[in-house]
Amino acid sequence: GKDEKIARSSLSDLRVRPGYRKLFNELKKLGVFTAIVSAGLSYAVQPVAATLGVDYSFFNILEARQGTLTGRVFVNVEPRSKGEIVDRLSQKLGLSRTNVVTVGDADADEHMFRKAGLAVAFNPTDTRILPMSHALIQGEVEKLGQFLKWVLNVKTHR
Repeated sequence: GKDEKIARSSLSDLRVRPGYRKLFNELKKLGVFTAIVSAGLSYAVQPVAATLGVDYSFFNILEARQGTLTGRVFVNVEPRSKGEIVDRLSQKLGLSRTNVVTVGDADADEHMFRKAGLAVAFNPTDTRILPMSHALIQGEVEKLGQFLKWVLNVKTHR
């Protein structure tokens, strides 16, 4: 097996793109619960979630014993399970489907999109996600932030 420190350091070097910290801070100020539902590995997802102050994160885990990777992966998130995760989290938070917004970029987000009142395709890498999306945002993260704040403003003033 490989040294766990190597995997941890190489995957934790992933950088949060500009604008995301600001977006998550603004959402937090508005009282929005945030979550990352990723089929990625803990070494990549956890540092990003911590940097952004995400309330909940779901990911897969590489097993390590005594600092050495075993090659075993504990799969907590598969593309098909993203919807179930959104459902469980919504129930835990007491949210109805109409109060759930999901943001994704690929057809692997389909099941998650089906569980949301609003499904946003953000800079999609795959056009198969478009038919299941309620909105399409392309460009910088600031556009996504403006859209989400507009949606939240509309919902709170009804």
